[in-house]
Amino acid sequence: MLTQIAIILSIILQLIAVAIVISLIKGSKYKSSWILLSIGLSMMAFRRLYELFTFYHLSPSETVIQINNWLGVLISVLIVIGVFFVRKIFGYIAKMQELRQESEKHVLSAIINTEEKERKRMANELHDGLGPLLSTIKMSLYALTPEDEQEIKKKPIYENAIESVDEAIKSLREISNNLSPQVLEDFGLIAAIRSFIGKTVTATDLKIEFVTNITEPTGINKETSLILYRALCELIHNTIKHARANKIMVSLYKENEGIKLLFQDDGIGFNYDMPMSREPFGMGLHTIQSRIASIEGSFQLKSQPGEGILVTIEV
Repeated sequence: MLTQIAIILSIILQLIAVAIVISLIKGSKYKSSWILLSIGLSMMAFRRLYELFTFYHLSPSETVIQINNWLGVLISVLIVIGVFFVRKIFGYIAKMQELRQESEKHVLSAIINTEEKERKRMANELHDGLGPLLSTIKMSLYALTPEDEQEIKKKPIYENAIESVDEAIKSLREISNNLSPQVLEDFGLIAAIRSFIGKTVTATDLKIEFVTNITEPTGINKETSLILYRALCELIHNTIKHARANKIMVSLYKENEGIKLLFQDDGIGFNYDMPMSREPFGMGLHTIQSRIASIEGSFQLKSQPGEGILVTIEV
């Protein structure tokens, strides 16, 4: 009795499997694989029916026995062929995954290039448009140098105006340089990094050490240089804003055919998994990862509360 129940349950389960496989036929490129598997599973259910039949007919004919045996062979053949086609399905899925990743890289690269072009355009407009205008205002103010006694009383106002214009010109240059670092285009990656570090040390209390075995010309293509420069600037910015660090160590090495950038600070550190979803800190790291991924590089970050941060970038 228990054997009969087991056979009936197996028949029901196999029929359910057949129904599931049939439902996959419409949504698959390789429909023949699912058709073969569904036929094979149907025949397996039929063989189970034959086994159930033997409980009620103890002596099946020789013909029925031969049919059952050959049915088993046919089921095996169908399943083998079906599995072969299923393997092709997985190969197709893997190929589509590669194409999707390649497409994402191209899209990301296009976005980054467009962003950099827009940055450069804005920097040029500020430098060539607003810059001369501020310089003209400054020269006009110099032309209004107080001479008589009545005007000399207004000299503090005049001097304040000159200082404000000077500050505006200085801020304009900094904004223009941050948007599109001219030193990177004119003198290369190493000079741009040294320039940025020098300005940062001057403006903050941070100590920043930079070592490299690369000399100009670096031989690094323009896109990679720009992405490495942007990544380092973002990391230094994050340290200044969040880490409460006293010292930053940066090293840039050329190893074999690749470039390795190491960034380390002695700040308060953080739980790496938590801030990734919190703006603006997490978005900064996501931006770096996306930019590095666009040139098929790797980004690794290690940090724990109280232990600072260590970032390794390889391209």
